[in-house]
Amino acid sequence: MGTLNVRLPEELERRLEEEARQAGLPRSELAREAIGDLLERRERARRDQRLAEAARIIAEDPAMYRESREMARDFLPLENEAGDTDGTTDGDGEVWWR
Repeated sequence: MGTLNVRLPEELERRLEEEARQAGLPRSELAREAIGDLLERRERARRDQRLAEAARIIAEDPAMYRESREMARDFLPLENEAGDTDGTTDGDGEVWWR
């Protein structure tokens, strides 16, 4: 396990100390948890950005958009069989997530 020395502003140190006391945990455990949560959120945000960019590219290309719709239709029976969707449709009769 690696070691990390961090200088905290007094207010943050006070809040960390109070949380550690209330949670009955060492400050280092809370710091590890907080760093892990931060990294997970940032990784998720980057992944979501990449997915949004891919969706934008697909939506802007008529051929790619058409192909993606066809692929989604191909998977719909499998999703229904697995119970992943109840077939809820939007106003256009399309499954809500398309």
